Amino acid sequence: MKNKDVIEMFLSKKPAKGSNLYSDGKRLINYSTTLAEWYGNTSLFVNATRYSVSTSKNQNWLKCAIDKHAYIVPIPLYHVPINTKELQRNYEMVR
Repeated sequence: MKNKDVIEMFLSKKPAKGSNLYSDGKRLINYSTTLAEWYGNTSLFVNATRYSVSTSKNQNWLKCAIDKHAYIVPIPLYHVPINTKELQRNYEMVR
């Protein structure tokens, strides 16, 4: 499955798997770092930290896909360490 398709499945809260990107329905994970995580029904934590060229490409695809879904409220998070599994925990630490 292509990464763009994995992102669309994630936004529908469904599991999907690509080559280096996968979704369990709640989180979108690139290699071992969470790029996005649902927070409630319409809010979405989005990891906006820069890592690599390939990760940036997936982050940009995610941003474009979110923009097509008016009901999703993105909450950007910055300075997220690589290999972070739960974005909500990261969000609560900086609050």
